[in-house]
Amino acid sequence: MFDWREDASRREFKAVLSGFQKQLEPFELPDLMSNGMALRMFLATAGRIGIAAKLLDRAIRNAIKRGSVKIRTEDLQIAFDQAVWYAAKFPLSEGPFGAPLEDCGENLVLQKVIEAANEDLYADKSGEVSVTGQDTAGSSPGRNKTDKSRVGKSENRRKERQIKDALRGAA
Repeated sequence: MFDWREDASRREFKAVLSGFQKQLEPFELPDLMSNGMALRMFLATAGRIGIAAKLLDRAIRNAIKRGSVKIRTEDLQIAFDQAVWYAAKFPLSEGPFGAPLEDCGENLVLQKVIEAANEDLYADKSGEVSVTGQDTAGSSPGRNKTDKSRVGKSENRRKERQIKDALRGAA
């Protein structure tokens, strides 16, 4: 999950949006990398790539049903309402794509979006993972070993695969 309040995280989120936008041609979307639209996408997805993929997938499916390649901001709002489980709990009544932009960047709105997204039963609340178990590489039985670095590398590879899969799925 990305955090809009951190510059580096915000840049990374916008880079992912750029990747989505490039892969979604020939569909014509609003400029997802612009500060305003990137903030709206962040609010709609709580900074989660899987939700961004789901939202864009729904917007594309809706455009195909309409027989169009054009996806407007209003279409993203409709897709958000249809595809995102916490849409009804969004803190601004106009939604992330309809609310005035000056209302969207408030820290309270950002916090409420993250809280709503975390209410889902499947939301990742794990934080740092530490694995403790038998060390089978020759140590004595019963000795516990914690290997955070291996878990961290594995988690990074998993996240990279998720992003690549999401981008492939969006194409």
